[in-house]
Amino acid sequence: MLNITTYYQKGHWFKINRQQIKDRKNSSSRLFLVFLTVFFIIFFLYLLLAVKITNAAELWQTDLITQSHTVINLKPQASLTYRLLFKNTGDIVWPSSGANKICLKYAGGNSSQFYHVSWVDKRTPVCLKSNLEISAETTFSFIIQAPKKYGLQVEYFVLAVGDDAVIAGSRIEIPVNVTDSPNANIPKAVVASTKTEKTTDLSVSQAKTENSAPTATQATNQLLNTKLTLTLNEPTDFRVGLYSTDKPVKIKANKNYYIIDGNGQTIDELGPNQIASVEFGGNNQYYLFTERNNRISLSYLRFVPKEQNTIFEITNYNNAPRWNSNLQDNLFRGSLIVRYAPATKKLWVINELPFNDYLKGIQETSNISPLEYQKSIAIAARSYALYHYLNPTKHASENYHLDAVYDQVYHGYASEIRLPNFVKAVEETRGQVVTYNNSLVYTPYFSQSDGRTRAWSEVWSGSDKPWLTSVPVPYDNNLEKWGHGVGMSAHGALVMASRENKNYSDILHYFYQNIEITKVF
Repeated sequence: MLNITTYYQKGHWFKINRQQIKDRKNSSSRLFLVFLTVFFIIFFLYLLLAVKITNAAELWQTDLITQSHTVINLKPQASLTYRLLFKNTGDIVWPSSGANKICLKYAGGNSSQFYHVSWVDKRTPVCLKSNLEISAETTFSFIIQAPKKYGLQVEYFVLAVGDDAVIAGSRIEIPVNVTDSPNANIPKAVVASTKTEKTTDLSVSQAKTENSAPTATQATNQLLNTKLTLTLNEPTDFRVGLYSTDKPVKIKANKNYYIIDGNGQTIDELGPNQIASVEFGGNNQYYLFTERNNRISLSYLRFVPKEQNTIFEITNYNNAPRWNSNLQDNLFRGSLIVRYAPATKKLWVINELPFNDYLKGIQETSNISPLEYQKSIAIAARSYALYHYLNPTKHASENYHLDAVYDQVYHGYASEIRLPNFVKAVEETRGQVVTYNNSLVYTPYFSQSDGRTRAWSEVWSGSDKPWLTSVPVPYDNNLEKWGHGVGMSAHGALVMASRENKNYSDILHYFYQNIEITKVF
């Protein structure tokens, strides 16, 4: 009997013997096994690649320790040496040669407008000179040349591994203000986290206070005329310039709030999480858009809490701290003001709030540094801010007392939450300021010295200030000076608190000579 099977397909009958059927079944099984094997090989390779990618991201990491300047003021085509101090916080030695050579690169394309002929190429200012061990630090020093175009130019740079990979935490911003008056502001050092092998913490953000120094005569008259013969009321209307913009400003709050114009007229009331959007249209016209109304105001606008413990959010304000781009510091106590400044032709977003709340929002140290060190920073910051509140000339044309970036770094409610120990330092020193002969004085501070601080006259014009003379800072020996060098070395103060157990009074009296710590409210 023949092993014949018939089957029907596409309108025709076909004959096939049983051996052919068996062969076809075996062939199908083999194809399935091959497919299954290939699938598992591809899946295994995918998992292996994913692990390698994850491990690579963990290997290449850094912390920006110090940035030598914030805004650089230069004439067109003028140049300046810029320095960045990085720490290798990853799990691999940084190579200075080969395919993975570490270089600082412009992040915005193939050619930076700050290019100088000393650069490696038009995108690469400098490369690592020698291998950098894990946990070690190195300084990238290079020359920036101002473009011909006037105004503020901002570029971003990163540390790159070879041609493409970026080291996590390395992105930095370099602003250059091209002007015919480059000496209008003295640039200041920005210190994200100045550390040595034996020092556990320091994150002072800027060299402070004299960076927009008045003339010698103005300074002497102002400093010695700010007499504190009476106890003051703590300010409730301290104004911080958060940022200027030509974009809409979108605001909401966690509780009910009012929108009030500059004449004191309430023009709207919004509930929790209801967004108001403001645009400036020129001719002193502010366009206000809410869920219920669209209107034009001929006066600036204030966003004022209706209830206590209201926190405002500027929803389109990108304000991540440089050490963590995933955070968004756009929450603020007090009130918000959107106001155009004709003198500078800028639309400013201003945070108005009680003075003590402002101090709690300052981001000039980390949460783990010694409390006595944090108290010394709190008092120096309070003295500086109070001086400018009582002498409101620095930013008068833009209707606020201090800038949130270039005066003292202020990140609002987010800093208050992240830095509870600094909040404690502010509260425990509440009302205390530095005085000399019963006068409120400037209290400049900076990141670290090279073994001694500088007297006023060594850095700025005019006669010496008796509370600002040069003092030795032994713990800063053999370090590179970051900042102007006048007043308190933050690194020296930190070590005094952490190793010598000095209190804040000891620290302040050492760096500011013959002063008193006075409680004024």
